[in-house]
Amino acid sequence: MGLILSFIAAFSNYTIRADTFLILLCSYIIIALCVICSFFLIKKYQKNMNFANIFSSEIIKFNKNMIRKTNSSISIIYLESGRYINFIQTLQRRAGDLELLPTGDLSEFRNEIEAENQDYIRHLSQRYNIYIKYIIGSTKKIIEKSINTRNYELSVSVTLKLLNKIFEDGENHYDIKVFTAFRDPDTYNEGTREIGKRDYTINGNIDFAMCLIKEYYIKNNARKGDGDYANEHTDFDQYYNCTITVPIYSNYSGKKRYFGYLCCDVLNEKYGDAEIFTINESHLLSSSAFNLSLFLDTINSSWKNMIEHNDFFNAHIHGEFIEKRNI
Repeated sequence: MGLILSFIAAFSNYTIRADTFLILLCSYIIIALCVICSFFLIKKYQKNMNFANIFSSEIIKFNKNMIRKTNSSISIIYLESGRYINFIQTLQRRAGDLELLPTGDLSEFRNEIEAENQDYIRHLSQRYNIYIKYIIGSTKKIIEKSINTRNYELSVSVTLKLLNKIFEDGENHYDIKVFTAFRDPDTYNEGTREIGKRDYTINGNIDFAMCLIKEYYIKNNARKGDGDYANEHTDFDQYYNCTITVPIYSNYSGKKRYFGYLCCDVLNEKYGDAEIFTINESHLLSSSAFNLSLFLDTINSSWKNMIEHNDFFNAHIHGEFIEKRNI
């Protein structure tokens, strides 16, 4: 409008009226404001682009560190298993020589084997705790950075839920128990959320059930009474209202073997009904779940081969929680 009026005024024999001058003045002020706003918008866009590039680098670094930690932890388990096998074989040779003697007494060897078993169990437990703590803590940090790219500043909680025993696709899972095996260090230190104090069922929780048929489950801003959200933890809304769950499984001959779930949640009280979690966060969680499946498969196989009991999760982790409940 200002340009048109200026053009008319330039080729007109009439004197510019006051209202025309006012329109011209306002038009030029608006143009100036547009230029200033454009400058700041460009600056903001450049800042967001820089932040996005930095976050992309963070994701690459996150995945590399996860793979490195998983490989090193699995290698340590293999080395420890090899040491255990060598020790047992040495004892067997010594016991075989002793049995040739008329007064051979094998009780000392049995005590040594039991002591070695306990030592091996302790090493597996330590490796499990070190690895899981790293994975859970790193996953929490990257997901917080991910939601922060959308300007949501919230502290999330990441949890490892394990099954009391492994099961495959097609098997009956109605008697399977799900228990909270590990929480990220920040959430654990707060001491407000349960860990191992109770068992849950798959069918009683929609996120667990859905993750048997799809790769992730997302629910933002859940409320009690929502018809599409089932949760056995009746007071969940005191701790979170947005959640993601992904399955932890390995593929064997085209069948999935399930170890448990990796869960992330947050209490959103600041951003209304905003979509806090998206498929981007589920991809990050799934990356961690894949590494967890490799590690859990290895530690469970080593446990069963050496100790010859039930699954590592049933005989050891879940068993310890059961003992604590009964104390």
